[in-house]
Amino acid sequence: MAELLRKLWKEKDGRRMAEYIVIVLIIAFAGIIIVSGCGDDSKDAIDCTCSTLAEVAEQTGFWIGAAIADPEGDLEQKTIGVHFNSVTAENAMKWGSLAPSVGQYDFQEADALVDFADERGVRIRGHVLVWRNQQPADLEAEVLGADDPEARLRAILAEHIEAVAGRYSGQVDTWDVVNEPMEQYGIQIDNNLFYQYLGEEYIDESFSLARAADPQARLFLNEYFYVHNPTDERVVAFHALVKRLLERGVPIDGVGIQGHFWGILGVDELPARTAFEEMLRSFTELGLEVEITEMDVSRNYFPHAEDPFAEQAQVYADVFAACRAVPDCIGVTTWGMSDINTWLDRNEPFSNYAPHHPLLLDTNLQPKPAYYAVCEVLLGCR
Repeated sequence: MAELLRKLWKEKDGRRMAEYIVIVLIIAFAGIIIVSGCGDDSKDAIDCTCSTLAEVAEQTGFWIGAAIADPEGDLEQKTIGVHFNSVTAENAMKWGSLAPSVGQYDFQEADALVDFADERGVRIRGHVLVWRNQQPADLEAEVLGADDPEARLRAILAEHIEAVAGRYSGQVDTWDVVNEPMEQYGIQIDNNLFYQYLGEEYIDESFSLARAADPQARLFLNEYFYVHNPTDERVVAFHALVKRLLERGVPIDGVGIQGHFWGILGVDELPARTAFEEMLRSFTELGLEVEITEMDVSRNYFPHAEDPFAEQAQVYADVFAACRAVPDCIGVTTWGMSDINTWLDRNEPFSNYAPHHPLLLDTNLQPKPAYYAVCEVLLGCR
């Protein structure tokens, strides 16, 4: 091409030289479109083919996780490491599961999960050190029966966090240190046993104890919302709580935002992508990381849709896209691995509306439209 242009220049054939230059520019511009992925066929040009979610997540530096129940189960063996690069113990690391009675620990299931994750090279999110539910059956009686209930509760709390976070120090990447500190529907701190005797500072103590037990772990405060918008009063109240913790020097690294979209209670709304992104950003602007820690989207939201799974896929795409738009949003975990084992089909009142089909894999462990929508978001194709 260059030799031809030099020849035309010597022959003073300006018209033909101009024609060739135009052709060259057209070819170059077309190449730019193909490489950059612009235009109507950009997704095909970029190659938006999704191999597996875990592989795509690794390529893009993102955590895609699932809550698991039995690390030796067939579902876990087939999905973790293939579709997910992060795991959360659905129940095995909760206080009541580890210690049905105060101080009487059985780490067999939790140890098995840690070994399972280590063998597959996936991350572990520890869930959860302190929560108002699923506690040792005798915790309240042990505290109320003490001469100094406050001192006894403080001692039990310290012993528990040291026993659990200390045991898995250096192995659990992230802990949900305190789960759901707010009351179920309102905007106040939940009036649970810890709050009654230690006040809001039970959260401070829990984080400080966790940091001492495992200095390497990321420490998160986890909460759920019915409206995912930075101006919602529950979100505003939680944001204010997080700011108070930071102002008091509490060693908190991040905030977990649950994403349970049940579609039955009439109180939770599907997220708008822009509002969800703004909510996430409101926490990262405090210098924290964020994760969506417990996501599922019931098909009950779309009872009249021609294709409910296409609608479900759009919700997943919106949440993942909102997270990806915020630099310090580092991952999304679904609460379960496939539609065959969702808690929504097992627990009342949600089970009354089963089946929910809320996850990325169907009952045959096959990827659903939502799976491919998430892949496209991670690859930058959606």
